[in-house]
Amino acid sequence: MDRKMRILWIDDEIEHLKPYIYMLSERGYEVNTATNGPDGIEMVKKKDYDLVLVDEMMPGIDGMETLQHIKKENEDIIVAIVTKIEDEKLIDEAYGKFADDFVIKPFTPSQFLASIKRLLEKKEIARKNIARIFAEEIRSIPPPNTWKEWIDYYRIITRWRLRLKRLGEKELKNIEEEFSKEANIGFGKFVEERYPELFKKNLTTSCSLLKNHVFDCIKKGEKVLFLLFDSMRLDQYFILLPFFKEDFNIKTEYYISILPSATPYSRNAIFSGMMPAEILKNYPAHWVWEEEGQNRYEDLFFKSYLEREGINQNFIFKKITRTDIHEKTLTEIIASKEKIKVIIVNFLDVLLHSVTRKHIVDEIFKNEYAFLDMTRTWFLNSIFPTLIEKAKKLDHIVFLTTDHGFIKVKKPLVIHGGRFISKNLRYKYGAALRADKKGCILLHNPAEFFLPVPQKGMRFAIAKEDYYFIYPTKPKEYEIEYKYTYQHGGISLDEMILPIGEFIPR
Repeated sequence: MDRKMRILWIDDEIEHLKPYIYMLSERGYEVNTATNGPDGIEMVKKKDYDLVLVDEMMPGIDGMETLQHIKKENEDIIVAIVTKIEDEKLIDEAYGKFADDFVIKPFTPSQFLASIKRLLEKKEIARKNIARIFAEEIRSIPPPNTWKEWIDYYRIITRWRLRLKRLGEKELKNIEEEFSKEANIGFGKFVEERYPELFKKNLTTSCSLLKNHVFDCIKKGEKVLFLLFDSMRLDQYFILLPFFKEDFNIKTEYYISILPSATPYSRNAIFSGMMPAEILKNYPAHWVWEEEGQNRYEDLFFKSYLEREGINQNFIFKKITRTDIHEKTLTEIIASKEKIKVIIVNFLDVLLHSVTRKHIVDEIFKNEYAFLDMTRTWFLNSIFPTLIEKAKKLDHIVFLTTDHGFIKVKKPLVIHGGRFISKNLRYKYGAALRADKKGCILLHNPAEFFLPVPQKGMRFAIAKEDYYFIYPTKPKEYEIEYKYTYQHGGISLDEMILPIGEFIPR
């Protein structure tokens, strides 16, 4: 087993239960405690528990309400109500709120230990059967053959990824990784064959995201906070959803990132409503080829886009990296008179840069599940829960989305070309590019994918699956430096299938 079984015990008289807590610790369980419902709920948000014991009678938020909050946060946690009353009405109510079992007081140490073992057996049974259930569900789905089917397939894989993470078994994680690997192989082939048709279908892409999901609210005169977390995957979005459930009715839709699935292309497309080749044609002075400042004109693109849509409203457009620096500025933005507020957060950079000790960074790169845990912890301690609460109080509809996801790269792919080749690890442009097509799409005519070219004869190479480009000079050094790092710009489910959540205040 990867870790000890974790138990959280929530009871306002926890001091009287120390002998039982000591007994559980002596038998190898990791036991955490809370003296009230709100503290226990916050602990569930920060850590995965196998079992939560909740006292039925507590001041403030009682056991039943605490149970509801915990199940909203994580439906897979086993929660048992600890009660003095074996009452049929109480039992029916608790089961109706998804309690898994009861522990009846008073109990002897042996009775209590037997109850704990019985409850945790449910977790063990789940562990033993979950791999089979997962495989059976995935294999029962026909191979996706449309964009919508790929979206639905990826949603299922992502939900299972989070469920397997909670169970904590290394073998289960490996199973999920194998399924994801096979899915990305199929998705890469699909995108290579069908990408141009994406823009002829009635599907949302980067360049139609605002028009399809946000502009109607703006045209109705609603106050809108459009919050874009740069480089956020679907599994991270799902981890953040519990923070919104109490205050908002949530509607989640999905869209496809354009290629390359990287900020200079996908985010410019979002705020201009145009494909990259169209942006270059219509705004030749504002398409930046240099590595720095490629998104410096997003606010101008957004202004022109609003005008084309007949929206004549002032707006605030703010990009941030260090949220601690911008707390006062952000709260002032929400309180301002402008009805449209756009806030862009360099999400992945903020997460990685908030970690200072090298061994923690190394652990994150080795273990994507550790990175997901850090997503939740970072968000909980950031300005954004307070910011979103303020937006709700001021009757804003909040949209939460991203411009692209990311993938952990594992397989190096040598790229050849002329003297100039762009730097990104998941896509390249340059003259006379050559690479093994097993790991990338090689575009001799980038216009087929609606891509701009800096000069005639330029090609694009876009990596598939978990490949990343290295140069023929010093290939071993490049491989060691970038293997197992998080990158974006290529063709994978994690980079291209993205959420947009609409949060309507309750």
